[in-house]
Amino acid sequence: MVLMLALTPCAAIAATQGACMTDAEAEALVQYALPDIIDQLGAACATSLPATGYLTRNRGDLIARYRQAAAPALPTARHAFGKMTGIKAAQMKTMQDGTLRDLLGIGIAEAIGGNLKPRDCTTVDTVVELTAPLPPQNMAKLIGMLLRAGNSPGKTGAARPSSFRLCDGEEGK
Repeated sequence: MVLMLALTPCAAIAATQGACMTDAEAEALVQYALPDIIDQLGAACATSLPATGYLTRNRGDLIARYRQAAAPALPTARHAFGKMTGIKAAQMKTMQDGTLRDLLGIGIAEAIGGNLKPRDCTTVDTVVELTAPLPPQNMAKLIGMLLRAGNSPGKTGAARPSSFRLCDGEEGK
């Protein structure tokens, strides 16, 4: 849920562009953004978590592990970000890696800072602790599945709001 809120600024851009991402593109974007997501969650909850909290104790190590796994996801994440923003592929190729990371990081920081309440920090800390043993690729896939579920029709048949517009069927191919 927090990740979905964190990626809301990108979703607004995507909605105006009408672009959709494949599951693999969404997972790569999440995998690339995971270090910044964890960093921002830790920063947002720094004053709400005890010294014994998982994020308090392990934030740096988790960020380092996710940062290593982010590099291989960069080409697909770059393509996905271009789809979301409407930036043409040629322009995306010239964008520096740090610029892409900064743009994602700014969006994530704004969303987490504005949406995460101190009372949510204990739950966030527990979720991060429970999922931390997963390989970063599995974590990205799990979040991708949650985003897909958030994109699925609800009981009324209308799609629920999601941070990503994921392609249905052949749409993204």
